[in-house]
Amino acid sequence: HKGPTHNIAYARFQGDPRVYRVHSDVKEEADKRVYDLRDKTILDFDPLKLSHLEIQRKDRDNIAIQHHKGRWNMLKPQRSRASMSKVLETLYEIKNAQIKAFIAENPTDLKPYGLDAPRIKLSIRTQQDDPVQELFIGAKDRTRRGYFARVNTSKAVFLIEEALVNALLINANKWQE
Repeated sequence: HKGPTHNIAYARFQGDPRVYRVHSDVKEEADKRVYDLRDKTILDFDPLKLSHLEIQRKDRDNIAIQHHKGRWNMLKPQRSRASMSKVLETLYEIKNAQIKAFIAENPTDLKPYGLDAPRIKLSIRTQQDDPVQELFIGAKDRTRRGYFARVNTSKAVFLIEEALVNALLINANKWQE
């Protein structure tokens, strides 16, 4: 429990009858659930080392961008120069995005989540020899205000924020320089 001044807490080691006074921050740090300690990173990559980005979207133009020797080129929907600032802004939004909630660790059916035919498939390749990282985004969960998603390296289904999906659904011409 916390002390009367709320800036201390009391602690005891299991099997030791002695009681210690510790700073209340220690109690706060120790009072974590497994969920609080779980890694919530969606995709771990360095946006500046990206070599290829592809976004396949239902009912919208697909986008493919290649980064080569400091130049950002759009390959789809049409060949043109890509806006470095818009590409980097979106890449950092993807990199900094966090899992909102863990839904199912090992689902047997992806259909309830809309992941049997994903709404969006995001593919990222950093170095030529690195494996492609993929994010699949399915149906919207209206009650929790997010979208069901999963990555190609795990079977787990999780929830992501609407803002990330909205960033991936912008018109292709916004990606052009």
